[in-house]
Amino acid sequence: MTRDTLVLMYHAIPGGSGPGIHADGHYSVTLSTFRRHLDMMVTLGLKPRSVKDLLDAGASVAAEPVVALTFDDGHESNFAAYAEIVRRGGSADLFVNPGTVGTKGYLSWAQLRELARYGASIQSHSLHHVFLDSMPAAEVQHQISESRWIIEDQLGIPPCLFAPPNGRMPAGMARLAFELGYRAVCSSRVGVWRRAHTLEIPRFAVLAGTSDAQLAGWLRRSPWHLGLSLARGRVLTAGKRWLGEGRYQAVRRRLLGA
Repeated sequence: MTRDTLVLMYHAIPGGSGPGIHADGHYSVTLSTFRRHLDMMVTLGLKPRSVKDLLDAGASVAAEPVVALTFDDGHESNFAAYAEIVRRGGSADLFVNPGTVGTKGYLSWAQLRELARYGASIQSHSLHHVFLDSMPAAEVQHQISESRWIIEDQLGIPPCLFAPPNGRMPAGMARLAFELGYRAVCSSRVGVWRRAHTLEIPRFAVLAGTSDAQLAGWLRRSPWHLGLSLARGRVLTAGKRWLGEGRYQAVRRRLLGA
């Protein structure tokens, strides 16, 4: 049986103290903090790896102590962040929206080709950064399939992973992605990846407010830190259902503003 794996989800990694252009400060982690995170992983004996590498390797890495790193949105700051991963002998998955590639604040196709040459796994985050669970089924399929085709056309390698923008997944989306050629969906559901199950891969989001102690607890598989994050994820999911999307987003904006 394969080893369970912690999959971390990052977004923008700005070089300065602010979130940078087109980056949500709540989801941004500074480059200096990210370096500290990587050093913590290395100190704990964990090698940063991409989900794709782990899927490709299969049972051959069953006993290898690893942590999987993913980045959503294709923010331009991910270029420098990936260089830090390479310096430590690791790899990661970058989920991009072809509709924003090359626009202000986002990675260009030339940058993505260079990242791929250094082992980065370039994957799909949908054609545009949209709420897929609010769209007709035909449009959902278009967003998922068109993004895959464009990334393959630009980079020569078809994406095998899909991450839904904002974690918004309509019913049956993981199965749809599989039918359209993807091997797995990296969701925003909180949990440890049981590598015997690959259709949906849960992740832990690393946010601006994630402390070093909290991250270390995840990496060490502390029952307390893992359990707390799992409980928080359930509360947020229940809150969305109870409030409805509109009221939930309004409450979220007020809380983040405070």
